[in-house]
Amino acid sequence: MTDALYFISHWRDMLWNGLSNCEMPVLGVSFLTFFLTCFFLNLFIKLFTLVIGDNDKGGSSRLDNNNHYIYKR
Repeated sequence: MTDALYFISHWRDMLWNGLSNCEMPVLGVSFLTFFLTCFFLNLFIKLFTLVIGDNDKGGSSRLDNNNHYIYKR
């Protein structure tokens, strides 16, 4: 078990260092910064839409079990 935890820790550190040392060719920032920015921006957008209640995709429509929209008449 200790070897498995060491292996996971080693790979995590190696990936973290690799992503932070490589720069994106277009933006000039590290891949780690880019991935974290995308993650937190996506998280902020999801939380914002949850707070304002914008989960209704078409007025009075909702999804059934087969992912088809059901419209009220």
